[in-house]
Amino acid sequence: MAYLSFDRNLLVDLEKSLKKEILRTNRSGAYNSTTIVDCNTRKYHGQLVVPLPDLDNENHVLLSSLDETVVQYGAEFNLGVHKYDHNHYSPNGHKYLRQFDFNIVSKSIVSPGAISPIATATPPAPKSLQTFIFRENSGFLKSR
Repeated sequence: MAYLSFDRNLLVDLEKSLKKEILRTNRSGAYNSTTIVDCNTRKYHGQLVVPLPDLDNENHVLLSSLDETVVQYGAEFNLGVHKYDHNHYSPNGHKYLRQFDFNIVSKSIVSPGAISPIATATPPAPKSLQTFIFRENSGFLKSR
């Protein structure tokens, strides 16, 4: 059972889902912060943000976002979503989201094309790791 869980109805509605933010931290000052649909809407959002005391006293975004693309039978499905000027969002990867579960490791379940579903997981900061589990009728394929 997840600590927090959101279903497709909330995830595909950007007006509502962009207001739900997550923050993962560790005890050394590194963090991961974004919205539940992985759309960075604030300056301090990032997949991997760390302090670099040897450089200065500021936090530095080492990894802003990951843009996953699933290619199936020649068709590309972009799973990311980014905010641009004038509230323009592209690509619209949030439309493939089916479920988001938040625990120590968060899990997003997406379903592009005939693949159903794909689970992506992100561990707590300061590491950023994406694990994908692809499920098709022919069996399982796991990549890291």
